[in-house]
Amino acid sequence: MSWYKTEGKDPHHTLRSEAQYIRNIASLPFSEKADNSKEQAVLKELETLLEANGFKKEPFPKGILHQLSYVEKGFLDADAFSSQKSGTLLYNEGCRLYFNEPCSLAVSIGGRDLLTIRSLLPGRAVKEAQSIAVEAEELFDKHFEFAYSPHFGYLSPTLSRCGSGLTLSALLFLPAITGAGEINKLIRSSYGFGASLAPMFNYQNNSGDLYLLTHSPHHLSDQRSAAAGFDSLITKIIEKEKQYESIIFAEGSKIIIDKAYRAIGALMYAVRMDEREMLSHLSSIRLLCTLSSERNEAPPVPLQNVNQIFAECLNASIASAYPEISCDEEVDEKRAVRIKSLLNERKAAPSSPPPAVKKA
Repeated sequence: MSWYKTEGKDPHHTLRSEAQYIRNIASLPFSEKADNSKEQAVLKELETLLEANGFKKEPFPKGILHQLSYVEKGFLDADAFSSQKSGTLLYNEGCRLYFNEPCSLAVSIGGRDLLTIRSLLPGRAVKEAQSIAVEAEELFDKHFEFAYSPHFGYLSPTLSRCGSGLTLSALLFLPAITGAGEINKLIRSSYGFGASLAPMFNYQNNSGDLYLLTHSPHHLSDQRSAAAGFDSLITKIIEKEKQYESIIFAEGSKIIIDKAYRAIGALMYAVRMDEREMLSHLSSIRLLCTLSSERNEAPPVPLQNVNQIFAECLNASIASAYPEISCDEEVDEKRAVRIKSLLNERKAAPSSPPPAVKKA
C-alpha cells in the first residue's frame, strides 16, 4: 500500500482519503468474548477468501511497535489492539492484516471488530475510496452473514460504531486557517455538518498543521449520499484554506520561502531529529509546495517525498524499521538518517487509478 508515494486530487491540502467498513459475523458477533476454537475457524475462512481474491498477508514481526507503525500509516486502528485498564496498548497476536495493492485496499481481521475493510487513496478521493470499499464489502457479504440488528444496524462490540459501520475520513493540511486563529471555529462548525475535525497530533499548536476530518453516517440509508456530502464539506474547507493562503502568499511569500529552505537545511543536515520538529519542518515545506504550485513553479522538494517522509519517519515506524534501537535518542538519530535518504530521492507519481477488486 503506497498512498503516500503518489499524488491525487488536491494533493496540497488533502494527503489521503479513506472509506472504512467494519463488520462482524453473525455466528461470531463479539469476537473478543467468543469461543477461541470457533473464532479461529471463522478467521481461517476469512483468510482463505482473502487469499483467493488477490490479497496478500502482511507479516507482523512480534512487537507492538510494528503494529503501531501500520496505525501511523492509516492501515490499522488502535482499536485493533487489546489494552490494560491503565489504557496501555498491548500487542494483539490475533490481528492479521491483508493488502490488495492494486486496489488500494487494506483488510484487517481479528481486532475488536472481526473484519475492517479500508480503502486508502491519495488526495481528495472519498467517493472513489467508498466505491472500492463497497466492492470489497460485497465480496464478504456473499460468503458470510453479517451481525445485524433492524434496530441498531450492523453490530459492533463498541456501541458507538453500530449502525452503517461506515466511516469516511480525510487527512487535511490547513496551515493558513491555523495561522489565522480560525481553526477552533472550523472545528466547531464541522459538527453542524455531522463531521468531526481534530488535530492529527497532540503536540501544542498541532505541529504539522494536519487535521483528520471524519464522518460516520449512522443509518444505512445515508450511505449513498454520505460520500458526496462529505466530499462537498472537504471542498468548502479547502476553499476557506485557499482564501487565507491568498492573503499570506501576497503579504509574506518571502517569509514562507525562507522558512521552508531553512527547514530543508535542518532536515538535510541534522544529526538528530525528533518527531515534533520534523512535523513542523514538513509543514513549512508543504506550504512552499503549495505556493510553488500557485506560481506554476517546481517545488524544491516534490510533495510525494514530503508525504513519504511523513509516513515513514513517525516514531513507531522508525523504531520498527530499526530493531536495534534501544532508546529515544537513537530513534531521533535513525529518523535523521532516513529523512536524508528520502529527501535525496526523486520519484514520478503514478497517475493510473486503482483497478476494481478481483473476485473469485
